[in-house]
Amino acid sequence: GQQPPGYGQQPGYGALPPAPKSKTPLILGIGGGAVVLIIAIVLLVLKPWGAGAPTASDSPEDVANKALPLMGDLFEAAYANDPDAVQGVIDDLAPFMCESMQSEMEGTAEDLDFEAQAEDMGVTDVPPIDIEVDFSYEVTGSSEDGDTATVDYTISYNSAVPEFGDDGMSVTGWTSERVEDEADSMNFVKEDGVWKACDAS
Repeated sequence: GQQPPGYGQQPGYGALPPAPKSKTPLILGIGGGAVVLIIAIVLLVLKPWGAGAPTASDSPEDVANKALPLMGDLFEAAYANDPDAVQGVIDDLAPFMCESMQSEMEGTAEDLDFEAQAEDMGVTDVPPIDIEVDFSYEVTGSSEDGDTATVDYTISYNSAVPEFGDDGMSVTGWTSERVEDEADSMNFVKEDGVWKACDAS
């Protein structure tokens, strides 16, 4: 896998214990699942790309290699509960998304505001996540068919698992659980001669 510089010191958020017994683990379970899903949509679907907007000379793999490193930024912003930073990454993604996907991204920053979600459910005093995401990726293949394409890749990262107090409700800290070589793919379409992310599979 490739490890872009500066992407190794990020907090994480993710898997949870089975069978939550209170609304605290429930909200964390929903939140963790939402992060993974939204990041799959935002990063894999909307493709957060770096190194400038895509051009007509970029292949689908070129665009994916510009986009995937930005996953680290989105993970970091979402897991640090920084909706403004999330919105900043989303704004930077617009040139890489097809028209229909851009409208689907509205409200994503609010969806990733877990502190506000927890407060709405009466859950407070959740400690900050203090693990390293240690994000890396590898593009594993691609295929083109006319004006559509698919790029296959894997990602690896540390997921944060909450530790609960004796009451089964309060979160007392976090432990790290490694996700290794998780396979996924990005779908692309050509708009005005440029490959743009338009779906996730």
